[in-house]
Amino acid sequence: MDFYKFDGKVKQCRHNTVDAFNNWSVIFYPNEHSLEAFRNLKDEKGLKNEIKKDEDGYFIWCRRPQQKMIKGSLVGFAPPEVVDAEGKPFGTDIIGDNSECTIKFELYSYFPPSSRTPNHAIRWNGLKVNKLVPYVPKDKANDNDGSTGTSSTKDKGW
Repeated sequence: MDFYKFDGKVKQCRHNTVDAFNNWSVIFYPNEHSLEAFRNLKDEKGLKNEIKKDEDGYFIWCRRPQQKMIKGSLVGFAPPEVVDAEGKPFGTDIIGDNSECTIKFELYSYFPPSSRTPNHAIRWNGLKVNKLVPYVPKDKANDNDGSTGTSSTKDKGW
């Protein structure tokens, strides 16, 4: 399995709890260099993951399922590995919006029903928090509180 890393900022990082769809999830805003590298990977591998744009820029909604049916068997997944800037386990603290991070994806292949050729996609595998923005609950945030990297490489470790 191939792993890729990209730098950028995150929002709504749910690395320690699953969402309503039983996924760990994060919204990832790649920096300019990583966006270009991701687009190249998308073109090269035909990734089905979408790049979207909102008022904050281009983003990729990243997920990691808690469990998934694969070839008739229910397969469980561990939560994404999250480490601090020094590579130490991050823990269960909430990662604030706009924290600068390096995200790690695993590239996987799957066969859609009635297809003989594989499709490719990425799955969220890990996150390195390079510069933490403290989480501020919405009821304590004011209008100036935005609490709502540089490269990408193919890699197998942090």
